[in-house]
Amino acid sequence: MDINFKIKPFWFWNGKIENDEIAVQIAQMHEKGIGGFFIHPRQGLEIPYLSHEWFEKVSVAIECAKKYNMEVWLYDEYPYPSGISAGEVVAQHPEYQAFILDYKVFEAKDNEEICIEIPMCEVLLPRAYRIRNNTIVWNEYIDLIDYIGVIYKEHIYQESGLTFYNRKRYFVGDGAKVLKWKVPKGEWKIFLFYQYPLKNFKYFGTFIDPLNKDAVRLFIQTTHEKYKKYLGHEFGKTIKGIFTDETAPVAGKLPWSKLLPKLFEQTYGENLIEKLPQIICTDIFDTACSKIKYQFWKLVVDTFIESYDKQILEWCHQNNLLYVGEKPILRSSQLAFMDIPGIDAGHQKAGDIPQVVSENYRANPKIASSAAHFYKKERVLCECFHSIGWSMTMQDMKWIFDWLILQGIDMFVPHAFYYSADGLKKHDAPPSAFFQMPWWKHQKILSEYVENVTKMLKNCKRKVDVLVVDPITSQWTCFYEKEIKEKISKDFRRIQQILLEQNIDYYIVDQSLVRNLECRNQKIYYDNEKFELLIIPPVTNLEKEAYMKIKELILNGCKIVFIGCLPFQNIEDFDVAKDISNFLGVNPMDIAKAYTTGSKLNNTVFLNSCIFIGNIEDLATKIDKICEKPVSVSYESSNDRGILCAYFEDVDHDLLFIINPTKEKKSCMIHVGYKADEITRIYSVPLTLQDSEKEINFENSLDKKQMVFSISFEPFQSYLIKLEKSWIKKNNHKSDIEKRVFQYKIPLETPWKFSIESLNPLSLGRWNLKLIFNNENEQYSASSKIPVTPKPIIDQIEEAKIPIPLKTKSFFGCPKEITLPSFEAIYTTSFFVDVADQQFWLVIEDEGIKGEWVVLLNNHTILPRDFVSKRFYSHTNLAYDISNLIKLGENQLCVCVKISRSFDGLLTPIYIFSMAGIFKVDDSWHIGKLPTQGCFSKDLENGIPFYAGFIKYEKELQMPYLESGIVEFFIEDNVDQCVSLYINDELIGTRCWQPYRWKVDSDLLSSKKVKLTLEVSTSMLQLFEGEVIEEKTHKIKTI
Repeated sequence: MDINFKIKPFWFWNGKIENDEIAVQIAQMHEKGIGGFFIHPRQGLEIPYLSHEWFEKVSVAIECAKKYNMEVWLYDEYPYPSGISAGEVVAQHPEYQAFILDYKVFEAKDNEEICIEIPMCEVLLPRAYRIRNNTIVWNEYIDLIDYIGVIYKEHIYQESGLTFYNRKRYFVGDGAKVLKWKVPKGEWKIFLFYQYPLKNFKYFGTFIDPLNKDAVRLFIQTTHEKYKKYLGHEFGKTIKGIFTDETAPVAGKLPWSKLLPKLFEQTYGENLIEKLPQIICTDIFDTACSKIKYQFWKLVVDTFIESYDKQILEWCHQNNLLYVGEKPILRSSQLAFMDIPGIDAGHQKAGDIPQVVSENYRANPKIASSAAHFYKKERVLCECFHSIGWSMTMQDMKWIFDWLILQGIDMFVPHAFYYSADGLKKHDAPPSAFFQMPWWKHQKILSEYVENVTKMLKNCKRKVDVLVVDPITSQWTCFYEKEIKEKISKDFRRIQQILLEQNIDYYIVDQSLVRNLECRNQKIYYDNEKFELLIIPPVTNLEKEAYMKIKELILNGCKIVFIGCLPFQNIEDFDVAKDISNFLGVNPMDIAKAYTTGSKLNNTVFLNSCIFIGNIEDLATKIDKICEKPVSVSYESSNDRGILCAYFEDVDHDLLFIINPTKEKKSCMIHVGYKADEITRIYSVPLTLQDSEKEINFENSLDKKQMVFSISFEPFQSYLIKLEKSWIKKNNHKSDIEKRVFQYKIPLETPWKFSIESLNPLSLGRWNLKLIFNNENEQYSASSKIPVTPKPIIDQIEEAKIPIPLKTKSFFGCPKEITLPSFEAIYTTSFFVDVADQQFWLVIEDEGIKGEWVVLLNNHTILPRDFVSKRFYSHTNLAYDISNLIKLGENQLCVCVKISRSFDGLLTPIYIFSMAGIFKVDDSWHIGKLPTQGCFSKDLENGIPFYAGFIKYEKELQMPYLESGIVEFFIEDNVDQCVSLYINDELIGTRCWQPYRWKVDSDLLSSKKVKLTLEVSTSMLQLFEGEVIEEKTHKIKTI
């Protein structure tokens, strides 16, 4: 299916979905280069999900998208995770509800009396196993089921008698089960396993069992089939596919399904319930336990794939749709059953240490991109940006895009574009990278960048010489040895970090694929693709077929590197430890004990080209001797590092994508040793309309086996470098005389004349709160001792520790429940006005106050109906002109809300908009005269601490005499916002990320006085949250 390379966000449908607004927002996306969208029903949605009205709205979006040749993608749940059809699946079939497996383990001895309490549940296995010589004797146990009974823990008193003679009643509730047992002589280990329905699950209260094929089938019937009924005629046309999100086997301490015991017996002929104690056994050197753990996890993974992935994939293919999404990756082979597999990564700001490699498979780009390569998937996606917050800039986004693209991600699903950011919706794992952000004006630049770089790289073949085996089965069998599991996981991540740092590209290969490797002339091949090296990270086991293939490769002289630990656990009726001992002449059990205890392990050559590296850090120095690198990087300082690159091949040219993910400037030399004799020209490729092609001078070594060029990086800068080959028809690329370049640093450290393009807000985000309770003829009040911030009343009461009277409700024979009584909340704050002759607007959001409310300003009542719809920063703003109510000096603002629900109250700040300045004096906010001069980015000092929009800085400069050439204006300071440069009111260009450089013909400037204007677009953090990000610590600071 033809899919464009443009950005495709989650479009959160989270409000009053109106046809006109749908059309407006789609038009804005198209204008800014967005290629499509996922319609994501989200919390705050005000139309019934999957109703006729819902599908009418989706149809409107499809028709609008058609006009712009945009793609529409569906999202299969409301809100998430996928599988329950917004609760409909369990509502129709309660038996499809997920169950949690829980357990308690105790040790006791010699006539000790034990009393173990568990919830009211189904007891699966209550057993006591004898301990002899500190070892559990699995065939000596006592069944304790007859020692378990029921108690009720809660005592209930009610006055609701059946007759006039008595009104007092006594009941009990809160049932539980209890094991009471007197332990026989000796030492015993008691295991108590039990299961109960999943409770307190987000959104739905519970969830489906995704290992139940019938439950997943009903999910498809109640969601996918409904879309087919209304929109099936667009499947495979405008509608490209459907996204599934976050679904995984439901897990407490272990993943579980009520179906697993039967499936385990069918698959392995064993009683799973009786094996549960061995699954949680903590001895990794117990062969029997390792095998059972492996069987358990493999069954869970295989069952999930059969039940969930395969059913949805089959349905999608039958209906000409692509099955796409991201969810926990149980093992990388699972991704074979998605058309576009995905991850969830990229939740940092530029300047933080980038999490380029994650221990979490779900956030590891190489896991997904490697699987996409081997299973021949069209694309690989990443859901990115959620929870970065409202401070996110285009620099942050581009920085994340770069290190994801470098690792093979080529389809981006930003989380998210909000239909509305009204009220609490703005806190839905923000930000919205949409029209709410002032920098959205420049989004097309970033859209062009992503489309161009991903498309160009997709048309080439990635140069990869190294395979790294996925150690997932070792993580399964060490699941309960947390320290060892974490060590294996961290070491797997560190190996990947070292490879990236050494500029060695790699694929992660699942063990099920290892068996398909071949040896030809001492090289490793997979499906006719050649590799130089296979790395086996620290493992405690390998699947038999994978191990036997590795053994075959070693015997045939292929380069194999074991690191840290050799497989020793027998998971498939094969004594791998014995075979390794005979084959390589080492005892893997001894190596494993040294590895798990942190003892020193020496590097060893085993056989042929098979070596063992004991210390992972040695890989960095050994790897150069093991395999040649197509590209290497050297630095001016021997301690410097950080540049990452990937090499791509095509017929007539190669590409080098090279990035600086750090916040430091870098200067380095790039050494290309791959087919260097074929390269005749090198230049950086322009990736946006504002970029220009730049020639790169290079030198060849005497033997022409390596060529070298120098390159410099600003913080976070990246290049796509094209290396043209000798058989390309040569053009005279240097026919134009190169012009001299004059560097001109823009002096941000000195004051500039500045102005703002829209009204300046005062955010009122701290309030004194008083609660008034009316009980018949009595009135009771309670006040906060500390100011509260806007949020639901229940959270404000908790935040301020306000005592409130109790209200209860009861049902016959049941415990009383404490509820929130109805009351009035009085929010008060004040601000000072020091300037006259200004127009002032009181601005709220449509959903900024919940409950019946009224506003009082200086004792003047303003009713909800007095507000008018007027856009200040959102199409949902409501405003009232308070110019005649404002007085010089202190002004009192009061919001009175009748509370009847726990989520009522003042939910968002209230704003005063004017063209005045905002200043903090002795912890109070003053509205005064807006300065006309100020320093760059000093918003608090400049009187615009909460401003969101565009700020213009102007300065007149006397330019010196310049010879004919180019003047390159540049900003050296740490800037991360979009900056547009104007000279004499003519736009020179916009820079949305590093480097901030603009080139101008010197003839236009020489010996002239020029007006320099910098237009800066902000984020929404200061307005929405009243916060800033500290540059050095990356911590949030309240304004």
